[in-house]
Parts: sequence; structure tokens; C-alpha cells
Amino acid sequence: MRKLIGLMVLASCLLSVSVLFAEPVKLVYWHYFTDRDAVLKKIAADFEKQTGIQVDVQNYGPPEAYDRRLSAAARGKALPDLITITLNITNYAAYVRGGHFLDLTPYMDQEWKSSIPANYLRGFTFTAEDMSVYGVKKAGLYGLPVDANCMAIFYNTKLWAKAGITNVPKTWDEFIAAGKKLRAAGIDPFVANFYGQQWENHTFWMNYAFAYLGTKGFTDLTFGRVKFSDPRVVKSFKIFADMREAKMYMNGITGGINGEDIFPQNKVGMFWFGSWEIGVWKQTAPNFQDFDVFYPPKPADAANQCLLPGGPGAAIAINAKGKNAEAAVKFVKYLTSKVPQMMYAESSQNLPVNLIARKEMKTGSKLAKFVPWMGSLYYGQFQNPPMWGEILSKVNVEIQSIILGEKTPEQVCKFLDEEYERVKKRYEE
Repeated sequence: MRKLIGLMVLASCLLSVSVLFAEPVKLVYWHYFTDRDAVLKKIAADFEKQTGIQVDVQNYGPPEAYDRRLSAAARGKALPDLITITLNITNYAAYVRGGHFLDLTPYMDQEWKSSIPANYLRGFTFTAEDMSVYGVKKAGLYGLPVDANCMAIFYNTKLWAKAGITNVPKTWDEFIAAGKKLRAAGIDPFVANFYGQQWENHTFWMNYAFAYLGTKGFTDLTFGRVKFSDPRVVKSFKIFADMREAKMYMNGITGGINGEDIFPQNKVGMFWFGSWEIGVWKQTAPNFQDFDVFYPPKPADAANQCLLPGGPGAAIAINAKGKNAEAAVKFVKYLTSKVPQMMYAESSQNLPVNLIARKEMKTGSKLAKFVPWMGSLYYGQFQNPPMWGEILSKVNVEIQSIILGEKTPEQVCKFLDEEYERVKKRYEE
């Protein structure tokens, strides 16, 4: 009996020693955000203090190089525990089909789920309907956003004061009048990357397409139930002609001008871009503070307010084949909770995805001005057919033709109706 007791005591001691010297859980987290590397490492350090779980945050930017690295790691079965992904989970369908991404659905308790906008979660979910389209074997939530974004019009406060503009435009006419004042003062009124990043063309246009058509009308446009030649749609393109006639565009706007670099140099009065740029300028132009933002102004004859592009930004997925998936879930839950999200927003100047953190942001900051507008995003409000992306690429080019004065809005809309029918026929065949 004494011998048995002795063996039990020895076994207990050996177990205690093994636990004492057990290697701690260590997660590896890949991302490509130079501007957010420091704050992600700080959040990881705080998480380790609370849980004992280490998170090795590794930056592999820029995005193009990161994507290549991710693809190679998946082929070599060497993905990290935590994986940065971009806006739409459908871009990563191959990873889900290959069983690389963990389905987060079983881990999403009500508190966690309610802290993130429901339509944001939809963007990272494969539904039963999606399964046949993308070849995914199991419906589920395969990623989670960690920040959010919203687009608006930035304006240079110093240049506006020089031009004698004292009020932010509330209407389209006031917006055009502000542009004319800037031009009269010898200041280029407006810039956007209308050539280098053509998505800025259609996002600016869609603000006004929603204003004239409403959500249902815009959905009908994408499905061909409303024609581009509809007078309301023509008006949504006319805004580009209005701006050209008022001489608002910076010279060379369709030739690859990079507004992100030019605007903080105090060379232009207004810039159409996203909330994330505040964080970029913090890194690239830390002394630039002469700016503010305003909501795109509504035309007097539009029946609805403009709706803005925006929604989830950076996101994260978990390696389903990793040995530390459960610990990775704990980190993602921590990363998207209130306190780390507020830290993330303050440091990186990116909008938090956590709704409580968003409400408690410091009022008065330029980033916080976007928060009330987050309820006026068109993200998740409509569905469009698979061919819509191809149509938008044609919209981008046609907008440039209006800016250059090569076509009228009516000519552009007639052409887009014809292109829509051609593309639709090809898809049907």
C-alpha cells in the first residue's frame, strides 16, 4: 500500500513538473498592415498577459507579396494560425474548399455576435445557397472583420479659408459653388483617383445613383429592370458633367493622379476617399492636420439621401488545420472586443468594427465624424447579379469620358444599356 501511495505521489510530482515546464501555446499571426503592426503587437502582448497565450505578429506587406506568400503556404500546408484576409470571403473560396479556414459559427455566442454588425458577418459567410456556386462543402462563417471603413469627401481647411468658404456644403448647388470659389482663388477644387483606382469612379457615382433611385431602384438597375437611359440614372451621371462645367477637376484627373499624395501637400481643396486614409496620413504625412470631412451633398431633385460606400475593412481567418485553433479563437474574440478595438482605433485611426467601441469613440476627432454615417452605408443593402462587376468596369471608363467632355451623360447611358444587353446575353449563353 505504501508503495502504491509512493508511486501516486511520484506521478503527481512528475505531472506538476511537466505542466510547469510545458511549452506555452504560441500562435502565429500574418498580416500586411505596416501602419497597424505596432498596435497589433501591443494587443497581442496584452492578450498574453491575460491568458498566457503568445501571439507572434508577423508583417508580410505589401498586399500583393502577402497574397503570394499565403497561396504558397496553403499549397505547402504551412499556413499560420491567424490569417489576414480582405473584404469578401468569396475571394477565398478555394481556401474554404480546401478546409483551410475554420468555421467560426459554433464559437459565436450571442454577446460576441451582437457586437459586430450583422451585415458585416454576412460578408464572411457562405450560405447554403452559396455552397453550390462556390463549391464549398459546409455553410458557415469563415472570417471576421477587425475594423470598418466609410468613404466621404475630405476638404482642406486652410485652402477653404483662403477661398472664403465658411460653411460645409449641404446641397449639390452649394458643393458646386464651393468648387467655383476655390477655382477663383487659384486653387484646384477637387481630386480623386478616377484613373489609377477606377473603383473611385463608380463609388462616387453610386452615391448619387442611390440618391436618385433609392435602394430598390438601384437593385432594379443592376438586374436590368431599370435602364441606364432612365432619366433618374442619367441625372446620376450628370453630376460629373456639372463638376466639369464648373472647372472643379484637378488638371489630369483621368491621367493617374494620386490624390492620397497630393491632398496632404495643400495643393487641392477636396478629395474623395475613405476613412482609412486618416491612418495612412498619420504614417506618411504626420504633420498634416489641415483637413476635415463632409457627407456628399444631396441634389435638390433627388428623392433620397446619398448612400455611402463602406463596411468591413481588414479581416481575419483561423487555420482550421492548425494545432492551436481553439486558442486562436480566443485571440480573435479578444481582438474584436471593446477595449482592444478602442486601442486599435486610437492608434491606427481605423474605425472599430465593435459597435460598443464605436459608440465610445472620442467625439470631436476627425475619425469619429464618420461614425454617425455608418448607418447610411449601402454595404449589404442590395444584391446584384454576377455580371454586375463587368458592367461597373464599363461604368468606370464611361465616367472618364464625361469628365473629359468626350460624351454626354445621355450618350453614356445609351451605350451602357447596349453593353448591359451584350454582357447579359453572353452570361445567359
